[in-house]
Amino acid sequence: MKLKEASRELAKQVEQMKLLHIIGLEIAAASDMERLFSVVVRQTQGVLGYDSFAIFILEGDTLALKAASYFPKEFVGLKIPVGKGVVGKCAAGRKIITIGNVEDCDFYIHSGLEGAKSEIAAPIIFGSRLIGVFSIESTRGDAFGAEDERVLSILCSQLGVAIRNLELTSSRIVELE
Repeated sequence: MKLKEASRELAKQVEQMKLLHIIGLEIAAASDMERLFSVVVRQTQGVLGYDSFAIFILEGDTLALKAASYFPKEFVGLKIPVGKGVVGKCAAGRKIITIGNVEDCDFYIHSGLEGAKSEIAAPIIFGSRLIGVFSIESTRGDAFGAEDERVLSILCSQLGVAIRNLELTSSRIVELE
């Protein structure tokens, strides 16, 4: 029985490493923010298989939803104040927040995911600058563990670098024009 469990855990780790590799390659090839966010959400959902994924970008003192899976299209652009909800508290503290049971969380903001039970949110940071938050929800309670936090942390680091590179490229293009 232990061998079977260890085999499943190893297979999961291999899938997570594949995700990071694939996303790393696609991030490097992304030519604009919209494509970058779309690739990250699509690939993360495809490999990790949780129910809802969202990327929020800091705009002033709010976080604007820029890309998501499951969320209705009209939610794109939705703004959450820094410090409010799981996403806002993650941004304010600049630390990963994992909620095992959203029903017991007094600051959880319902995303529209029917039957949402748990959420994990990780800050997207470049250097000392907060760029945004990546949030994942699941219909399973206590769906996220230390391994998910590790993978999401690495993914958010890659995403922070990619966003910064796209910002630099855009500003250089404007200068040249």
